[in-house]
Amino acid sequence: MDAETLKKELSRSQQVIDITTTGRVTGKPHRHEIRLHIAEGQLYITGSVGGSGKETGPNFPRDWYRNMVATNAFILHLKGDVRGSKESIADFNATASPLLDPEERRAALVALLANYGHQDELDLRVAQAPLVQVTLGAEL
Repeated sequence: MDAETLKKELSRSQQVIDITTTGRVTGKPHRHEIRLHIAEGQLYITGSVGGSGKETGPNFPRDWYRNMVATNAFILHLKGDVRGSKESIADFNATASPLLDPEERRAALVALLANYGHQDELDLRVAQAPLVQVTLGAEL
């Protein structure tokens, strides 16, 4: 499955995926369930704001995000729902590009929030939400 086919599949189905990042301290793989977003033909992973009681911001202290900032290569695991079968899983090499510039973050989040709601949270998300743009590599 190539990137364009994947984007078409994801736009019609469940967007909950798993990612495997490399631990920034341990170097060990860490698998996380997370939502993949598509806006204006680009793939993004973001997270919610607050709630953890920890400091927030573009350097948001979530393990998956901090791991992606330290090592941008990761594996994107499609859940079976994407291909119409719970048993099917496809894995892709992927690269994360953390969006740190406030204007880049705002532009991406405007597009994401237009698709998924929560436009009233734009300023808060620009300031606090972890956000990476995803580039897909080869299917494993």
